[in-house]
Amino acid sequence: MKFRKYNSIDNLTNKLLERFSSEQNKPWVVLEKFDGSNTSVTFDKDFNMKIGRRNDFLYSEQEETSHFKANTVIRKKYEAKLSNAANEIFGRYSDLEGIIFYGELVGTPIFKRVKYLQDGLIDFIVYDIFGITKFNNPSKQLNRNQEEIETNIPLGYYFSHTIVTDIGYQMQYPTAPILFLCNNLNDAIKYSMENLEKDSLGYNEFACDVKELNIINGNIREGHVLKLWGNDSCNNGGKRIIIKHKGKQFEEKSKRSHKKQEFTIKEFTLDYPKTMSEAKDRILLARFYSVISKFGQYSIKDFQVLAILMVEDIIEELIREALWLINQKEEQEFKKNLMKLVSAFFVKSKEKIF
Repeated sequence: MKFRKYNSIDNLTNKLLERFSSEQNKPWVVLEKFDGSNTSVTFDKDFNMKIGRRNDFLYSEQEETSHFKANTVIRKKYEAKLSNAANEIFGRYSDLEGIIFYGELVGTPIFKRVKYLQDGLIDFIVYDIFGITKFNNPSKQLNRNQEEIETNIPLGYYFSHTIVTDIGYQMQYPTAPILFLCNNLNDAIKYSMENLEKDSLGYNEFACDVKELNIINGNIREGHVLKLWGNDSCNNGGKRIIIKHKGKQFEEKSKRSHKKQEFTIKEFTLDYPKTMSEAKDRILLARFYSVISKFGQYSIKDFQVLAILMVEDIIEELIREALWLINQKEEQEFKKNLMKLVSAFFVKSKEKIF
């Protein structure tokens, strides 16, 4: 069974809208973005089940337990329901070799920023389903350095979100509800802008009474996800056509200017400071929380690993948004200096993050 990663979701920008111009007049849905840890559940046609985190499968019960008790939450609470859902989908679509349920593990032991459950509880919510038409798909791609690398990513397509919610309702497991369905992307963006700072409604999916959440100072939603309503065959370079629109307090890029930082850099292009400025704007608590949502449980001992992951996350976003202007000669020095900035940020924010 091969692992398929859910592609990183790009922020709502004018550049992204230009890229999705051919999709703008199709039906779109707006969903609440759940603040949790990326988790997936994959089935093959023999109903073998594997739980995954952001970048790979969890290969042992110990790993499943350490990933926010995924073993307890998913295997004990939802394995039968998700298996029944997979069986229903296999029955409808004869071209499938496997099915992936993408979702989030949520709850205060993971993040306390948005409350969906009573304190101390963890649960799982599905936000997308991918039908695998071919597990074994060896191919070659170019990485960001234009080097050819071998890949083996399962092929297939994403289902309409109506199917996601209907099957979830039928099999009785939580799914991200449709907040708004419209005929074009512009209307979806307008709805998102007007409702971005409203309280989360996520607790409804876990049959939780809002009075049980002990909310004191509001419970603002993390943001919205905008995606095509119909089946998506991943014509966007193999990626889901999807956009994230985060609220102000959850943004992973700062809108304010940063203090000037001195570096020991010699003979670099004029593009270097532009790229570093963009990178510095992304060193925020919200991005740290995004990184650990993919990493799992952590402690101060993971300081260096988390710093490396945050540097990689920032660079990946700069590349996606066509803001990576660094040439190969500059790349090593750039990463070293960005690592210093991220490490300094960790030290400064130590009481909040460790």
